[in-house]
Order: sequence, then structure tokens, then C-alpha cells
Amino acid sequence: MGVEMSLRLKTVYNALVGAWGGLLAWFLLDLIVERLFRVRLMNVWLDASLNGAMVGMCIGALVGGFGGLAAARFLMLARGLIVGLITGVIGGVFGLLAGQVAFQFGGILSADGLVRGVFRALGWAIFGAGIGVAEGMLTLSFKRFLFGGLGGVIGGFVGGIAFALIERALNLQLLNRALGFALLGAFIGLFVGLIPDLLKDAWLKVVSSGRNEGKEFLLDKKINTIGRAERSDVALFGDKAIAPKHAEIRQESGRFVMHALAEHRVEVNDRQVTRVALQDGARVRVGATKLIFRRKR
Repeated sequence: MGVEMSLRLKTVYNALVGAWGGLLAWFLLDLIVERLFRVRLMNVWLDASLNGAMVGMCIGALVGGFGGLAAARFLMLARGLIVGLITGVIGGVFGLLAGQVAFQFGGILSADGLVRGVFRALGWAIFGAGIGVAEGMLTLSFKRFLFGGLGGVIGGFVGGIAFALIERALNLQLLNRALGFALLGAFIGLFVGLIPDLLKDAWLKVVSSGRNEGKEFLLDKKINTIGRAERSDVALFGDKAIAPKHAEIRQESGRFVMHALAEHRVEVNDRQVTRVALQDGARVRVGATKLIFRRKR
């Protein structure tokens, strides 16, 4: 059974999962690659590429796959792991190479390690963007692609600054990178979830009791499908009265319009409808599941 949650709670879990991804990357790089197999690349560009690929793989895969794991949507889990891994690796390699360039440029301007670390954080911002766009690619939502990428940029930069501060303030040797990678992953996971939540326009929240209670679904596509099918945008499991593809909420001329499909029963404000524009606070019933429609404007 999945762990149903609000968008805010999902953001908190995103931060925790990102931190675990950072710790996993540190474990693989520092304890396995360097200490166990004694692999140490002397070329700074190859070293940056390896670090970027490994950190991107771990944080990207865990953050990308978390949504599917939480909802027990195994197809979504598999796709999230794969897409998150690929975008994380690409973003990690390009981000850390860009960060190395910025780090060396910062060294020309100042010999201070913190100043150079701030320049390197620009590379981590590129890295974060690669992770942030993964969910938009999974859901085919341009808004989630854009907002997730923005969240990744902010999270990567803030996490990069935290990394630089840790390196400057602490002298824990082995644990410096562990704490730095964990904070980096946490900030990326946090902002990748937070920015789409803060900038959301409309969403549905399940208010009836049952396995979906409390779950929130962003309505950020032109056509948002509602149904029991795993690939539905509003996926409502455990309700046998809901068809695999039961209804759609379409954006039409600035309005969110509910459309019942194939004569399936949909109620809005206790009235059965086939097509109706939704107003903020509208009570929606699909099958036996009750939801509330919310819109910011």
C-alpha cells in the first residue's frame, strides 16, 4: 500500500530522500571507489566527471523514483528511477565540469576557498536542474518541467554553498564530503518539491476516508486524466467504482472544466455532471472518492 501525502509532506520526504542519495554517493565514491578499490583520478576533469556522474545517479534516481514508491505505482517507480538516473548523470557531469571551470575562474579573482566554493556552486545549480526536470519529463507536464528545473537550480546552488561552508568550517576529513553531499541532496530534493508546490495554480485533494485520503494532485497539464489506471494524472486506486479512465479536467479558456468520460458517473457539488467548469472549493465525487478542487486565482 502506498504512502498517500499532501504536496507539502511530499516535499519533506523529497529532502530526506535527496539526503540519502547524497550519502549513498559519498559511500560509493569515498568508501568503495577510493578506499576499497583505491581508484583516484589525478586529472581534475575526469575526477569531476566521475563525481558528477555518481552523485547525479544516486540523487537523481532516488528523488525521481520516490513518487512512484510512495504511491505504490510500480511503473511510475521504474520510469522515475530510470529517468532520474539518466538526467542526474547528465546534469551531474555537465554541472560538475561547469563547476570546475567556475572554481578555477574564482581562483583568478580570489584565493579564498569560500569565494571559489561559491563559484563552484553555480555548477551544482546546473546539476540540480538536471534532477529537477525529471518529474516533468515523466508526467509530460511543461509546467512541472519548468518549475522542477527552477527548484533544482535553487536547491543545487544553496546546497553548493552549504557544501563550501562545511569544507571551510569543519575539519572532519572523511565526513566533510558525506555531510556536503547529504546537504546537497537534501536541498535539491527540498526545492524540487517546494517550487512546484508554491507556484501551483490548481489541484485536487482527496477528502474521503480510505487509502487515498489526504493526497493532493497537481492539475498542471492541458488535459488531466482521472481514473484507476496507473498512468492517470489523478490516480485513484482501491475504488472499484472508478474506471481506468473515468474523467478529465481540461484547461479551457483559463478555466478548469470537468468532463465525464463514457457516461461514467461524476458529481460536482452533489449534482451529476457530464461537463462543468470548476470553481475554487468545488466538491467533486468520482466513484466513491470525494475530492475538493482548489485554485489560487
